[in-house]
Amino acid sequence: MQKRTSHGLYVALFGLTLFAACKDKEKTADDITPPDISVIKPNIDQNFALNDTIYFEADVEDESELSDLKVNLIIGTDTTLMWPTTPTGFGNISSYTINQWYINTAPVVTDAIVSFYAIDKHDNEAVVDVPVHLTN
Repeated sequence: MQKRTSHGLYVALFGLTLFAACKDKEKTADDITPPDISVIKPNIDQNFALNDTIYFEADVEDESELSDLKVNLIIGTDTTLMWPTTPTGFGNISSYTINQWYINTAPVVTDAIVSFYAIDKHDNEAVVDVPVHLTN
């Protein structure tokens, strides 16, 4: 009788562990909410001359895990990656603060976009575009 009780206890503990693990996965498996990007810099319609420093700052959060973050400078049909300058693995993080800079080397006078992009581990994407002006 003693063996049967301990065997039943192990089965019950295994079942509870499996139930708890599945419950945690359910919490994020239904994640359809994209990451939240709060842009701090640059300001909308800010002017940048040739060789000006473009500061960009944003807070990015997600209820699950972030997969990728990047910041692009879009001029017409050309897209230049501003950040990260080297591939970055984000791993098990759900929030990140971008606080970087980029030197404007575009010798043009035109409107441009600083585009903040984030994606989470469930492939929910978010994009925030900030229009800026490149001047002389």
